[in-house]
Amino acid sequence: MADKVNIYVKEPHGVWHKDTIDNTLKAFQKVVGGYIEVVTLERNTVIVCNEEGLLNWMPYNCTIGDRQFFGTILMCKTQGEEFTSAW
Repeated sequence: MADKVNIYVKEPHGVWHKDTIDNTLKAFQKVVGGYIEVVTLERNTVIVCNEEGLLNWMPYNCTIGDRQFFGTILMCKTQGEEFTSAW
């Protein structure tokens, strides 16, 4: 597992931007502001969001496919069960 992971981050009312974070659960939770939920977009591309975003009244972020996201979200790749860099 890599020590750092390159991700895309989108805050509510913002645009996607690149960032690099530690490849730890704590770092992912810090970005989304709580417990994480992983939503698969494609075979190895995922959105990581706050699993309680709507329940915690976080602001609407965006809709991808038929899924609405609330609060800050991030996108990265996966390899097996590990998070990997998106770029």
